[in-house]
Formats: sequence, C-alpha cells, structure tokens
Amino acid sequence: MTLDSQQTKYLEIIVVGLPHLAEAIAAIPYEHQAVALDAAGRRYLKTFRQLGLSGPESQTWASSIMRRLRRQVAEAGLREKDKLKKLYDIATKRQPK
Repeated sequence: MTLDSQQTKYLEIIVVGLPHLAEAIAAIPYEHQAVALDAAGRRYLKTFRQLGLSGPESQTWASSIMRRLRRQVAEAGLREKDKLKKLYDIATKRQPK
C-alpha cells in the first residue's frame, strides 16, 4: 500500500497531532473516553477514505492510528495518575514510594 506525497503529508500531520489528542482524551473522565476514541476512529476512517484510499487500506491505516492513540491515552492517564498520587503524598506529608 503505497501512499502518494499528499497522502503521506496528511498521515504525517495526523501522527504529529496524536500526542495532543491523547492528552485531551486522557483529561476527560474515564467513563467518557470510549466515546471520544470511537469518534476519533470514525473520523480517521473517513479522512483516509477522503484521501482516496480503498476501504481496506483506510481501515488498516485507521486501525493503526487508533492503536497508537489508545496507547498514548493510556500512557497519559498513567502519568496523570502518578502526578495526582505525588500531590496527594505531598499534601498528606507521606513519603512517596
């Protein structure tokens, strides 16, 4: 599956934006994150189709991007949880582990 220069440019823009989107999704309550991820997945699939990729190619790229996004959301959530634990430890004058 070879991408032309325009498709490659858009893919690069999408990949560069993933950390920002992941941070935004990780910042919303956990129970609402699945809805945000589903919306992102649908949008990526539509974008790849609009770029002229076939259905299977679009699905492959959207799935790949979504795996990356989900991993980054999980990592961002863990970082946030760690920050909150450290703040709690400081506030309660406990020694961090």
